[in-house]
Amino acid sequence: MNRDELLKRIEQAARDKATSLCLEECDIKELPAEIGQLKQLTMLDLGGNQLTELPAEISQLTQLTTLQIDNNKLTSLPSWIGQLSKLDGSAVARQLLAGWRSNARSVFKWCR
Repeated sequence: MNRDELLKRIEQAARDKATSLCLEECDIKELPAEIGQLKQLTMLDLGGNQLTELPAEISQLTQLTTLQIDNNKLTSLPSWIGQLSKLDGSAVARQLLAGWRSNARSVFKWCR
């Protein structure tokens, strides 16, 4: 999904006052700052993309209870993640850890 298509999805979600947004497996490498406009979101699915970091604007999504980030290229979680008081932080951390384990298995197979 290119940047223009992504912006259109975000704008549509804002107009619809959507509480969930699925951007799973859209080959997203970077989220635009406009994601922070979706303050009503309770669920954001970013799984299966190419993200290397989460933009600080996600910290504005204070209603989030679910954040799917599995199968990305994230190596750490930003410090602001703890500010999202409704978010199940342990579930987010487990997703990140599962990704590291999967990558480690691939590396070890390659090294043999």
